[in-house]
Formats: sequence, C-alpha cells, structure tokens
Amino acid sequence: GWPVAPVIRRRRATAAQSEIHDHTRRLKNVRQAFALRRVDLTGYTCWIVDDVKTSGATATACARLLKRAGAARVNLVVVAVAGSQRGTRNGEL
Repeated sequence: GWPVAPVIRRRRATAAQSEIHDHTRRLKNVRQAFALRRVDLTGYTCWIVDDVKTSGATATACARLLKRAGAARVNLVVVAVAGSQRGTRNGEL
C-alpha cells in the first residue's frame, strides 16, 4: 500500500463549510485553521483525501501548506462533489 502520514492537523474549530454559502466566507472560515507538522515534503507527490468537496476552500488551504513544505504536486481525491468546480483542474490543486 501507499504510505500514509497525517501531516496536517486542525489548529482551531471552524463552522461547517456546508453551512456557509459564500465562497469568500468559506475561505475566511478555514484561514489559519490548519497547521503542518514538522515535515520536509520536498519532491513528494501528496494526496488529500476528503469526503465531500464543495467550494474547495478546505482542500486549497491544506494544499498550500503541503506546497510550502516542498511538495512537488498535491492531488485531491473525494468521495462526492457538490457545487461549483471553479478553480480546479483534473483534481490537481
């Protein structure tokens, strides 16, 4: 199997993204809500696994952290997609 490393942790509680309908408010809701554990991801391809993608705000926030840690590529896999697909390209963030 693939190695799994829980490198992202939640720093603070947030409102459920599904309850926020404005994209800008969703982005603000998850701003600084996550932190990366000490890890060097230089050159790695990382995967974010989530249950539902609505606006992509949570996935985008997490992807930024992974990229800052050196990830060469960050991909997203979800079970279900709701709402707009704006801002994504073939699942890559």
